[in-house]
Amino acid sequence: MAGGTYATAGSTMSVPSWAGVVHATYTISPNLLNEAAFNLNGNDLDITVLGLWQKPSGYNVKSFFSANKDNKLPGVSIGSPYNISYTPGWWPWINTWRSYQAKDDLLWTHGSHNFKFGASYMYTHKWQQFQTNAGGQFNFDSSATGNGFADFLMGFASGYQEPASVDFVHITTNNYNLYAMDDWRVSNRLTVNLGIRWEGIPHAYDSEGSSSNFYQNLYDPKQAATFLPSGALDTNGPGFTTVSGIPLSSVKFYMNGVGLAGRNGISKSLVSNHWDTFAPRIGFAYDVTGRQKTIVRAGAGMFYERLAGNEEYNMGQSNPPFAYTSSPTNVYFDNPATSYTNGQTAAVPVFPATMNTVDPLYKIPTSIQWSFGVQQQLANSLC
Repeated sequence: MAGGTYATAGSTMSVPSWAGVVHATYTISPNLLNEAAFNLNGNDLDITVLGLWQKPSGYNVKSFFSANKDNKLPGVSIGSPYNISYTPGWWPWINTWRSYQAKDDLLWTHGSHNFKFGASYMYTHKWQQFQTNAGGQFNFDSSATGNGFADFLMGFASGYQEPASVDFVHITTNNYNLYAMDDWRVSNRLTVNLGIRWEGIPHAYDSEGSSSNFYQNLYDPKQAATFLPSGALDTNGPGFTTVSGIPLSSVKFYMNGVGLAGRNGISKSLVSNHWDTFAPRIGFAYDVTGRQKTIVRAGAGMFYERLAGNEEYNMGQSNPPFAYTSSPTNVYFDNPATSYTNGQTAAVPVFPATMNTVDPLYKIPTSIQWSFGVQQQLANSLC
């Protein structure tokens, strides 16, 4: 079901997935072993639509943009006192994910030391469509007549939203890892674990450069937006411009303070990447009595993690100039460009664009974890 009050439209989802591993082990000498591996993972997530979701013949309500290539019906929400809705969802929808990893580990036993060294590289790419209904969304909240259904019959919509595009984000990540570890048998009763790891995890980025962010240092107060006597934004005023080389190149956006990925010195990931991500490890195991009955264990380490890339997805789906949703209020159902309150028609449906932003300094999620435990053997055998 698409989420409306009634099961008018629904969906089916298929997620074929696969994984492959090539692993090789080579004994160089009795105390030297090398392991190499290549891993491949992937899936294709495909959602198709069922039920009543396409426009019937004769349906000719005007659209602002040309993103509705599947000829989808708009969603309709009817407010008080009925509070019912119809939605065809944001399907059909496609999401693909691929992961490739190569790694190598070297194990060396030398006297009382067991050394382990390793390196790996992982590349992932996610190709995901916007989760938005290209057919738009009408809302009837009872503000015109006091009854939501009467507003619907009169064709007085309190609001309408329509996306300018139903594009894709192309989220790419690169992971680099190096590590060295030593399990040192100090004595028959004490083993010390020492290690250091380096996590190279630059921020996710859109491989097509279709992302933007707000930067305070780029904002010019002299380019502050101005408004027309009607209260509408003056799209011919300061700060508004078109952007070349993008699908919406003919649409004017308010770009004051907005930086584009990979342009004019802006990082393709929109943030500063940090490479001083060294993660030490330390631990020990101690046999208290020397009879392997009571063992004390402890360990601590620093860990880094990347954000999954959802912030890139949210930014790609909403941020100008790559994405935009028009949101006029108090419009006719059969012509959402025209206000039912004053009869004025908007030539170009431009409204303030909201942005999802990320801190350009981008602090990497970091944690320090530790453990302490005592193991005691109670008896040689228990039933």
